[in-house]
Amino acid sequence: MLVRVSSYLSRTALEKLEDALQFEASCFIDRLIKDGSTGEGLCPSKDIALMSLNTVLKVCFGNRISSKDDPLFMDIINIINQSMLFGGLGENIDTFIPALRFITYFKGNDKKGRYLMENVRNPLYRELIKQALERDEDCLAKIVKNSEKKDRYNDDDIIMIISKL
Repeated sequence: MLVRVSSYLSRTALEKLEDALQFEASCFIDRLIKDGSTGEGLCPSKDIALMSLNTVLKVCFGNRISSKDDPLFMDIINIINQSMLFGGLGENIDTFIPALRFITYFKGNDKKGRYLMENVRNPLYRELIKQALERDEDCLAKIVKNSEKKDRYNDDDIIMIISKL
C-alpha cells in the first residue's frame, strides 16, 4: 500500500495535476485582482490559504473549495488554527521542556486535543472521505480505501495518513 501511495504522490503523478495547479493559480490571481479593485487594502493571506488548501484537497479528496466564504473552508482553517495552537509553546510546553509536563496535565491539554481530533477534525475528514469515494476522480483517499488490502484500512487509517501529509 505504501508503494501505491508513494506512486500516487510521485513526480510523474503530480505532473498530471499540473492543469489543476495552474487553475488554482489562475483563480488566486483572479481573486487578488477582484479584491484589489475595490480600492481598499489587500490582504492575500486567506487567498493563499484557499489556494494551498485546494491543492491539498485535490490530491487527498479530489475536490476543491470555490470561495473563502465557503463553510468548509472556514471549518478546515479553524481546525488547522486550533491544531497549531496545541503544537505551540503556550499549549505544549512539555515538548520543549519535559520537566514541565505537569503543567499541560493540569491544563487538560491532552483531553482538549483528543476532543478536537475525535469530535471536530475526524468527523469532517470522514465526510470528505465519503464524498471522495462517491466521485469519479482519483485521489489519495480513494486509492488507500480501494487498495489491495482494503479490508485492513478504515477511515481512521486514511485520516491518519492524510493528516500527516
